[in-house]
Amino acid sequence: CTFYRWNGDVPDGQEKQATLVFSALEPRSVTAQFALNYFVTTNGNDSADGRSWETARATLQSALADTVTGDALLVSNGVYAVTNQIAITNGVWVRSVNGPETTVIQRTVGGDRQVLLRHPEAVFDGFTITRATGGAAYIDHAGTLSNCIISNNVSPNNTINGTVWLEG
Repeated sequence: CTFYRWNGDVPDGQEKQATLVFSALEPRSVTAQFALNYFVTTNGNDSADGRSWETARATLQSALADTVTGDALLVSNGVYAVTNQIAITNGVWVRSVNGPETTVIQRTVGGDRQVLLRHPEAVFDGFTITRATGGAAYIDHAGTLSNCIISNNVSPNNTINGTVWLEG
């Protein structure tokens, strides 16, 4: 577990700081929210719990199914064959451990986009996204695509380009 945020009567601007600063003359009622870390490796097992490198999942979709807002999904080096879109619809941080040069999301079959972001706190960070046939990524009103290489994808009208769609 890692610290995620404070809930309750939290001083302005301190919701995501690990240490709160406030006057002892102003009692407050706060609770800490902790996030879980999930792990994915190319040699993982989707039947495992995904809570450590030793019990990592094999697919991002499988690991995402167990996450809630605030959780983190750490992805090891490798090429991940994607047959269905990776939909991040809650505030989960999906991050490659060593960046886009070593962690690739690659479409193998299907015609939809590779990555869907649909939450203000959703983050997809540090991947190469390639061989999508319906576009590489779709950011539907909210979410962050960061430190990614978008290459060799085909848009829905069959033009070869990066194809990141921003809505809203």
